[in-house]
Amino acid sequence: MKNIHLHILQANPLLKLYYSKLKKEFDLVLNQISKYLNIQDIDILVIEDETSNDGPVETKILNDNLLTIVFNTKNKDFKNKLKEHVRRPLSYDLYLMSIYKKFGEPKTLLQEILMHGVAIHFEKTLTKFSLSEDFKLNQKEINTLIDKNKRFFKLKNYNPDKWFYNHKNKPAFIGRVIGYFLIENYLKEHKDKKLETLLKLSPNKLEKLI
Repeated sequence: MKNIHLHILQANPLLKLYYSKLKKEFDLVLNQISKYLNIQDIDILVIEDETSNDGPVETKILNDNLLTIVFNTKNKDFKNKLKEHVRRPLSYDLYLMSIYKKFGEPKTLLQEILMHGVAIHFEKTLTKFSLSEDFKLNQKEINTLIDKNKRFFKLKNYNPDKWFYNHKNKPAFIGRVIGYFLIENYLKEHKDKKLETLLKLSPNKLEKLI
């Protein structure tokens, strides 16, 4: 990685308390990510918002070069799971940003579903933490879920919030769940294929492959 600039804003005393721990963890995980992804020219802006109701951490990719990470240090899970809250979003979003920068935005819903599926597997590989979504479905439930939503896969005009950021769906974040299982099934069926290969593919090639 080249020109990855980390900005941990310390004006808020709540975040300043965690600066050294956050800096250490960010440096460690960025070094690990560099072994898988070749990304450059990224600003990572880390801020604190104790009023956030979305949990201990939320992220937003503002453009191809800027990722914001917002921590709620008042959240009861923040202190005990600090490493997890650094590693999850950084691995997930830097993968997505690497694809956006190299290939542009996905053209269909299926392409974005698959990108999120790869992102989850990368997060799982890099963090070793249990996954945040509920993936406890049997094969019949998985097949039913995929078949039920296949008719939407070719959509070019779709609402990302509905598919990837809506926890009220059943299952929650349905696009991410479908993507996880599509990638999981592919890797199980093709033992010679590695996740590292999928990390480098364009959304179009992912769609054709899977």
